[in-house]
Amino acid sequence: MSETAKMLRMVTHEHSPRKGGAGMVAEQLAMAVARQGRNVSVWAQENAILPDEAVGESKYSLFAVPGVKGSRNPSCLFKMARVIVAEREGFSGATVHVVEPAAMEVFFYLQLLGIRPWRHLVLTLHGSEIRRWRSNPVTGQLFRRLAKVADCVHVLSGYNAREILSWIPELAPKLMIGFGVPNTGSVVLNRDYGRCSMAGRKVLLCVGRIHPRKGQLYLIECVEGLPESYKNRVQLRFVGQVVKDDYGVKVSQAAERCGCPVVFSGGVSSDELLRAYCEADLFAMTSVPVGDSVEGLGLVYLEASRNGLPVLANRTGGVEDAVLEGETGLLSEVGDQDGFRRNLMRLIDDEELCARLGDAGRRHVDLHTWDKVAARLYDFSGVESHPLPSACQKKRI
Repeated sequence: MSETAKMLRMVTHEHSPRKGGAGMVAEQLAMAVARQGRNVSVWAQENAILPDEAVGESKYSLFAVPGVKGSRNPSCLFKMARVIVAEREGFSGATVHVVEPAAMEVFFYLQLLGIRPWRHLVLTLHGSEIRRWRSNPVTGQLFRRLAKVADCVHVLSGYNAREILSWIPELAPKLMIGFGVPNTGSVVLNRDYGRCSMAGRKVLLCVGRIHPRKGQLYLIECVEGLPESYKNRVQLRFVGQVVKDDYGVKVSQAAERCGCPVVFSGGVSSDELLRAYCEADLFAMTSVPVGDSVEGLGLVYLEASRNGLPVLANRTGGVEDAVLEGETGLLSEVGDQDGFRRNLMRLIDDEELCARLGDAGRRHVDLHTWDKVAARLYDFSGVESHPLPSACQKKRI
């Protein structure tokens, strides 16, 4: 964007304490902009709190909007829209970054009403929403109209770029691909790839909410099918909250018959997550497409690489941008469980391969930071302070 913007306002329905990739992107970009010495405010769901890492020069302003539960429910969309309209004057002088799909639908309807509360507009797409909107004539047209007036359309992976350009090729001049590694504090620096973390077993860690698209059931089935000589050398550990109860039951039942130890840690703090990475030997998340829902990138793969873990994954969506085949991890095709097992057995057997993939993973993620993404997304030199809107509650600012 050629002109400078006086302030940056980000809008999202997903933010800490909710765990998810969209919220992570909002938080990481907000902290990156704050570190650049700029004034950024994030407008989020009613229970939003600043992440632990948002301290010092990474601290940003957070406005929690009452009644916004963090979903695409029409009531939530209306309440966020009402606050934005009430503060239209402040938004209209700002660069506005709409960071995730639910918030973007708020702006669909604002624009439909002739309300354009921004000076510059940045949109971030994560993956699944592209197919969902494209398949619906109404939302498809609303997104087209909004994207047409945006200054920048940001996607996280080459896969997402191909998806959006196959639908709306005229967006090419304003399309930007960029992702960073979650900055969650400390990392595991010294890793012994020859050890077995738990009683002679390699700990295979999976981080992500327990959800069909994340493929925990698929991963357990893959491990269950290992030869006994390998099954006796591995332990599964899942970190993440159950978000679909029926799927959680299926995963628990599969774990009972898996034939190797399976540990469910649930949602954890940043310190506990670091401990999980420290205690792990390998990382796997076998994402699988579910209808129009597909893995747009997979920030946890990058987080695992940042901690020096060799990664196992399925080749789907934008995963290939996060996991470089044969360099930072090993990929298999969705549905090819035998292929996944062969890759897993290679890593169980080959300490040198694990070390090479882990070291290359660290180098890979060093190339991708949210500070670099923020420097490209926003081009403004001056920032003005703005008053706290009366309709919102300020938390931990």
